[in-house]
Amino acid sequence: MSNPYPPNHDDSGTSPGYGQDPRGPSSAPQQPYGQPPATPPPSEPPYGQDGYGPQNPGAMPPPQQYGGYAPMGGPGYGQPADVMPRFLARLLDFLIVGITYGIVVSFIIVGLIMGTSDAGTVGMMGGGDLGAVDVVSTILSALVLLAYFSLMESYIGRTLGKMIMKLEVRGADGGRPTLGEAVRRNAWTALGIVGIVPFVGWLLSWVLQLAAAVAIAVTVSNDTVTRQGWHDRFADGTTVVRAG
Repeated sequence: MSNPYPPNHDDSGTSPGYGQDPRGPSSAPQQPYGQPPATPPPSEPPYGQDGYGPQNPGAMPPPQQYGGYAPMGGPGYGQPADVMPRFLARLLDFLIVGITYGIVVSFIIVGLIMGTSDAGTVGMMGGGDLGAVDVVSTILSALVLLAYFSLMESYIGRTLGKMIMKLEVRGADGGRPTLGEAVRRNAWTALGIVGIVPFVGWLLSWVLQLAAAVAIAVTVSNDTVTRQGWHDRFADGTTVVRAG
């Protein structure tokens, strides 16, 4: 009686041995029993990419930070400045210009123009030359203040007080204000020239300058978007921003 189950054999006509796959040798290597599968080698990044930077070739890497400080002046750079730092900057500017004017202009320039070497004698004798000196000094102080603010803001975008407080003035186009914009913006600082009016001029000039300063503070506080005062709008839309 014949065996109904023919013996396994390969193409060579020989039967496979014990423990061998009757299907023949496999082309893929066999993983030993009890060992995890091998991890495939990492694929190389496409040409032009290093595998560590952004995958978008046109994207720029994030800016480096050194010492914990962000570049370009840190957070808040370019944002509209509030009332308090602007007030402190103005106060510092008035002190700087006032002290400089008192030392240099009053004792040197006015002395040369009006011949103040004889002013003490004339004053004690009841002469009127001291009144003329006061008029010239008042006009010069108003012009010096206006020139200081206008030239500094139009040429470098900031005054000494704004440098200390890290503020910057920008014109209507976003750059430095023009000389015309700076003059209109700071015209109120020359209200001291009203002091040449006899008897009440000094009081009137202080009242006008104080009213202008209060109006600036109020209008800057009310504008929560651009922080523009009435003098900024008068100058076609100048702004004061944080520069540090």
